[in-house]
Amino acid sequence: MSDILKNLLVGIVAILMCALGYYLYTQSGANTLSLDGSSVNSDDLLSRTEIFIERRAVLEAITIKIDLFSDPRFTSLRSYTTSVPEQSVGRLNIFDAPGVISKSDE
Repeated sequence: MSDILKNLLVGIVAILMCALGYYLYTQSGANTLSLDGSSVNSDDLLSRTEIFIERRAVLEAITIKIDLFSDPRFTSLRSYTTSVPEQSVGRLNIFDAPGVISKSDE
């Protein structure tokens, strides 16, 4: 690499590192949680927490009855399906028209 290209690359990396540092510095206060009750954010957090707790209590109160699976009417069901015969997949000659079946496929 030439000296000019090295200097240009070092300069670009330095500028990018400065921009990244500035971004991280400005975002450092955004992730802190205020614990005082006067903040609007904490009120919103508390209301969302209360909603979550209420919904969780409703979901925990749900019971699923599995008596259906042990019912003789359910367990005595029979399948009346027919098996599908195996067929070869694809064509022997890839240049055949889609509707043409070679005699060797039968």
